[in-house]
Amino acid sequence: MLRPIPEDESDHGAILQASLDSISAAADAASLDGNGPSRSVISAASAVLADGRDDDPESKDGLIKPKRKRRRRSRRWAYWRSLLVMGIVVVAAVVIVVVILVTTDGSVEEEAETVTTDQTATLAPNQAPVATTPTVAPTIDPDTLSTLDALVGDILVAGQKLDSSQPQVENILEEARAKAKDWILTKDLLRDEILADPTLVRFTQRYVLVLLMYSMQLNNGDVESIEEEILAAEETECSWSGIFCDDAIVEQTNITTIQLPVIRRIHWGGQSAIGALPPEVRSLVYLQEFNVSFNDLQGPIPTEWFDTPPPRNTTVLVPEVELQYYLPYLYLVDVGFNNLDGSVPLGFWSCPSLRFVYLSNNVFTGQALPSEEYLKDAESISSPFLEDIWIDNNSLTGGIPRWIFSLANLKSFIAERNLLDGTLPDLDNVVGGLPATMQVLDLSFNNMTGFLPAALFEGDGLNYLYLDNNQFNGKLPTYEPPEIPVLVDVWLHNNQLTGKIPDAFGADWSNLAEFRLQTNQLTGTVVSGCLEPLRW
Repeated sequence: MLRPIPEDESDHGAILQASLDSISAAADAASLDGNGPSRSVISAASAVLADGRDDDPESKDGLIKPKRKRRRRSRRWAYWRSLLVMGIVVVAAVVIVVVILVTTDGSVEEEAETVTTDQTATLAPNQAPVATTPTVAPTIDPDTLSTLDALVGDILVAGQKLDSSQPQVENILEEARAKAKDWILTKDLLRDEILADPTLVRFTQRYVLVLLMYSMQLNNGDVESIEEEILAAEETECSWSGIFCDDAIVEQTNITTIQLPVIRRIHWGGQSAIGALPPEVRSLVYLQEFNVSFNDLQGPIPTEWFDTPPPRNTTVLVPEVELQYYLPYLYLVDVGFNNLDGSVPLGFWSCPSLRFVYLSNNVFTGQALPSEEYLKDAESISSPFLEDIWIDNNSLTGGIPRWIFSLANLKSFIAERNLLDGTLPDLDNVVGGLPATMQVLDLSFNNMTGFLPAALFEGDGLNYLYLDNNQFNGKLPTYEPPEIPVLVDVWLHNNQLTGKIPDAFGADWSNLAEFRLQTNQLTGTVVSGCLEPLRW
């Protein structure tokens, strides 16, 4: 007896058989036009259906669904492959562009170096061009050593007479010379380049600067810090800290005119320097400003700075103006607030361009200013451009020569707290009296004597007059009031002035702030409010 087939199983078999028939028909049709799926694919699908795996979700809807899924996967793979290919192409293009740019930039740099070298050769045809800065210490050979010895010998100031109470100064300078020469010889990466300069300007100013650094003992004499922080062996001296240069046309006998950077200003103030000043500074013939204030320097200002130069050497560049002076362009000297001693060189005041002199707060001794006999007369003074003279807080002696008040551009003369004596020049008999430009006159705390010229109170420019704490005597002068009164401070206290105060003395000084007359032997009355108490 046959077992009855369940309804769901018979239906399932019918479905399988119908699907197989459909697959066969589709295979036949596809084989005819060649556009349908392959026979192997359909055979595999038929086998799956024939096995009756109704639990396969892909077989519940027939054989078309698996075929479509594979096509979708194929499209996705093609899409991602296309993206991958495009990415590779883009990366390759970027790499090519970068390589081209780097190559081009290198060519530009090489061309710039070539142009620079050509320009250098144009400026100094006898100088060996240096394409790149050396990075290793220079080699030492007998010829170089001999050349260096000769050049240093030409700059060396032999037989220096040290006007100083500090004997260690000579040792400081000798050690500095040895260190400077050794640095140029063994550590200076530009040594060969500067030795090739036919004018010798570059060597001279580089060597003198190195010598000055070692002799001043910057940074409390720490040699290592000097060499690391200031002495840049691979750079020109014009790029060193506190050094300022300017181009100058340099003429040389039998050599084409060239232009070189020359040192114009040295600003090493407040560098904790504890050494001394070398005389070789005079070889910086283009120097204009020298500022080493607010240090602890010792020793004198070298007198050799202001000696008369020897006859011109045609093998070494010497400006025409240097035929008479070593430092012909020097117009500012500031050595204030140090421990310098000795006397102020008399030749100091003969610098032809000198304008600003700041020697305050040192221990200078001796005569403060050259006499009339030394300068012959006021018209022969070699520094007619002097504007500021500050020599206060020293131990200088001597009087105040008349030529001081004949300087047409003088603005301030400050000489307080010294040992000055003598009398003031008879300004009443000097044409013009005080210089019209003079604004400050401070002679306080000295040993000055004599009477006070009326010209002191008649000037149209004087703002601050400090003559206190001296031994001035005599009467207060009767003066002609200036057209424009500008006096602000008048300090005459602590002197030996006598007599009756002239009527309305100072009443016309409309800008007056402090008028001090106390501790004298004066009688009479003064303008109300003029007497001020001493403030120290």
